[in-house]
Amino acid sequence: MAVFFLSHVYGDVTVWTCRFPFRGKWPASPWLNDDRPLCCGKEGGERGDEKIHQADQKGQEAEESLRMVLDSNLVAEDKIKALEAEIADAEKATFARGRKEAEMDIAGQPTSIYNKSFQEGWKTLYAWSRPGEAPFLPPWDCLPCPDTPIGVEETAAAKTSF
Repeated sequence: MAVFFLSHVYGDVTVWTCRFPFRGKWPASPWLNDDRPLCCGKEGGERGDEKIHQADQKGQEAEESLRMVLDSNLVAEDKIKALEAEIADAEKATFARGRKEAEMDIAGQPTSIYNKSFQEGWKTLYAWSRPGEAPFLPPWDCLPCPDTPIGVEETAAAKTSF
């Protein structure tokens, strides 16, 4: 029967264990195959057990802290993804609002140009008319934008005196 000595390194402690194979299988007897340390690096068996236990505890603490860090990273990653989605939605909404305002401005430009030119015309008509006469009014059926208000405001008409 062959005897196998296995070496395990736990931190700065080397632990030797003994195994006895029996016909290709490990024996069921607990005293033949119990993985207890036979001898430890510099100290005796009991102190070696304590160091092994401490090394195992440190490993478990490190694993637990790693799990906690990974969980917090997952939570932070979810928050970042939610914020990125919120920013993307806000950006899309801003672009849509800007596009709508630009379309309204573009749609209003011909009307405002039309109104400004006719305001100048109205100012001229008011300036040409005599104090008791009504100014000449253009026909409403041939105006390009008949629904838009045309004319000079009363305050603007009062300020302009030709």
